[in-house]
Amino acid sequence: FLPMAEALAKGDGAWPGAAVFALDMLGFGHAEKPPISFTQYVWEQCVKDFILSVVGEPAVVMGNSIGGYVAQAVAAYCGPRLCPGVVLLNSAGPLLAAEDYAAQLEASGGTVLDRMRRGFGAESGLQEYNPPPQWLVDFGSGVLFGVLQPMIEPILESLYPSNAAPCHELAEEILRDSKDPFATNVIASFSRLGPSRPTNELFDEYFVEGRGHLLVCQGMADKLGGGPGNQPVRLANFVALCPPARGR
Repeated sequence: FLPMAEALAKGDGAWPGAAVFALDMLGFGHAEKPPISFTQYVWEQCVKDFILSVVGEPAVVMGNSIGGYVAQAVAAYCGPRLCPGVVLLNSAGPLLAAEDYAAQLEASGGTVLDRMRRGFGAESGLQEYNPPPQWLVDFGSGVLFGVLQPMIEPILESLYPSNAAPCHELAEEILRDSKDPFATNVIASFSRLGPSRPTNELFDEYFVEGRGHLLVCQGMADKLGGGPGNQPVRLANFVALCPPARGR
């Protein structure tokens, strides 16, 4: 994404350029990997704190894959006054058809956020926190790293066949990052994630005042977002949840 960041910052004849901040979230890339329990809410809070304490002014948030889901959550929290636009690149996150989301709300008794505030268990319809034993998580993540580390480059080439040129360099970077202290703990944390708020819920909050803008860039051949066959449906669901004239 470095060429994209440089182009956005530099601008051209039709675009004056803008300040661009590129974050390596905790546990990712060259960032620190402290021995904490990472969740989607930790990453969301990191980005919110960065906007409030470093950027200090309204900002468009952009995210790819898991970063896209974090961008959605940040936008929902900050609102369109602090976050006037959201750009999603092959974004992760649960996204339901409008009728399925309405049925889920009726059956569960409210949004995920409302139910988390009530607690976990049968009364809120949320699974009680019951992670596997730590020794099992540590062992499993260590085995997973041992299997995946020699396969990083072939995996990248299979996921990004249209642009395989940078795969060797990226594979070396990922391998280096995977050897950081406590890197296995980042993968292990995925066994302890809290309930995920669906995209529908997050954008209901973001667009509640009828403001804000959304740009969705969804690759039709994206293999990580449910496979190529799922992408047209996913894109249609994004379009359906965005108010008219507020998204593309």
